[in-house]
Amino acid sequence: MNTYVDLSIEQFLSWEHRKECPKTINFPSEYEGQTDLRIACTQLNLSQSKQNNLIDEWTQVIPTLIDVEHIWFYSRVPQKLINSVADLPKLRSLFIKWSGNGITDLTKIGGLKSLERLYIGSCTQLETLDSLKKLSKLKWLELHELKKINDINAIKNLNNLVGLTFTGGMFGKQYLTNIDAISHLTNLEFLDLHRLKVESEDISAIVKLKKLKYLDLPIYYPLSEYARIYAALPNCDHDIYAFRKTKEICVKCMKGEMVLPMAKNKRKICTVCSAQKVKKLEDEFLSLVESYS
Repeated sequence: MNTYVDLSIEQFLSWEHRKECPKTINFPSEYEGQTDLRIACTQLNLSQSKQNNLIDEWTQVIPTLIDVEHIWFYSRVPQKLINSVADLPKLRSLFIKWSGNGITDLTKIGGLKSLERLYIGSCTQLETLDSLKKLSKLKWLELHELKKINDINAIKNLNNLVGLTFTGGMFGKQYLTNIDAISHLTNLEFLDLHRLKVESEDISAIVKLKKLKYLDLPIYYPLSEYARIYAALPNCDHDIYAFRKTKEICVKCMKGEMVLPMAKNKRKICTVCSAQKVKKLEDEFLSLVESYS
């Protein structure tokens, strides 16, 4: 029986900004000395010149805020704004909601030696994560919709990582060549790879994560890959079995529940109308699990 993880008690970076938090500010003049700084300084319906001036003002002010520990950028982030945080000695968490094509590299972020939590959303021109390998204190890393990133080898030595999220966007997949680097992150407890497709279809690196408590995977892979993980991680909340329940009632018989086989390119089947298929699928899955045990 898998151990259920109550995610509400975990301090995931992408969730914390949704809780009660300090007021979001737009202008440097609103800053009152807080160490937890929430900024939305773009997309303010300003003229282009005023918007550019405001960004410049923030890029001059932010490097002087040496006691700030958390920065949350809640609007579109240009490169110069992200570069401005590079020398903050006490910065522990950095949240970049999105940048579109505004951020092209993370070189400056690599200098944040105290950084423990990093969230990067929707950076369409970012091509490498190499600078992240310098963030030795990082505990939580969340990456969403980084379409040009197909290699995560840079993160393999982030031995303090407890949580890792790398997902595609709401309407598309994220592609990686492989996830071999993940096998080195032996302290991981939380791993979210929904809407992420590993092109090699080999996700066996996950079986080495013996401390894993929670795993979210899409159904993009062969049944054997899921069986391997099921056998290796008996105490992980991963929602892996021969099929996933959909909570949908079959419209044909109005009795059975529709289930989705835990294997790529399979259609939903009814537990009543297709009882034999469900049983065959379950037997195949359990046989695979036994072979890996």
